[in-house]
Amino acid sequence: MIRWFVSELEEVGSTQAAAIELASHGAREGTVIAAKTQFRGVGRHNREWKSPAGGLYMSLVLRPRRAVPIALVPLISGLSVVKGVFDATGLRASIRWPNDVMVGYRKLAGTIAHSEYAGHQISYLVIGVGVNVNVTPREVSRRRGGTMPTSIAMELGRRVEIGLVRWSILRNFSYLYSSLIANRDLIGDLRAYTTTIGRRIRIKRIDQKCVRIYTAEDLATDGSLMVRHAGRVSTLRPEDIEWMNEEQPQGG
Repeated sequence: MIRWFVSELEEVGSTQAAAIELASHGAREGTVIAAKTQFRGVGRHNREWKSPAGGLYMSLVLRPRRAVPIALVPLISGLSVVKGVFDATGLRASIRWPNDVMVGYRKLAGTIAHSEYAGHQISYLVIGVGVNVNVTPREVSRRRGGTMPTSIAMELGRRVEIGLVRWSILRNFSYLYSSLIANRDLIGDLRAYTTTIGRRIRIKRIDQKCVRIYTAEDLATDGSLMVRHAGRVSTLRPEDIEWMNEEQPQGG
């Protein structure tokens, strides 16, 4: 299990950038940079992650002792948020592949992963986590065409203790990450919480100019998503896609 060393800041440009800087200068595994607000928070593909007061923003430094399936890291990060939020508040959430945490079709949280290599060996991983805890819809308004956001407070109708949520997520992440390092099979657990499976999804691939509609079939053993399009099954990795969205049922 990981021993965590948390530094909480009032404000930072980006916890992810700060943690990467520390990791590049030898910060030990378990270093956590947390902030009450960010003024340059980022998500996948350097998209803006709005970070008002009342959210949970943190980045974790990891130094894996062996190679790990990189596609699994965002998924176990998301699963640690799902389980951590439930343990701390009782709110049920799910994973939208590859790195979003959802309540229904509303986005509660997101994770990102940065890996740095020395030759073929991973030097360090930095995992970024952003959770809408006590924020309002106005504070986390979606970008045009994006997913409707939500927060723990909005779903429960009450404010919750951010520190309690943070430690619950870290506890669950420690267990899941240690299980991954020990080569335990986590795919069954991930499948159970990944509601993308079985849904129709709209995907813009990095190597394609147009959006295509796929049906998500399953998770591969390395965490990639198996999808069907025009009768053919193919596999998508997180780095293959520019953006994706799940089609909501009519009236959803």
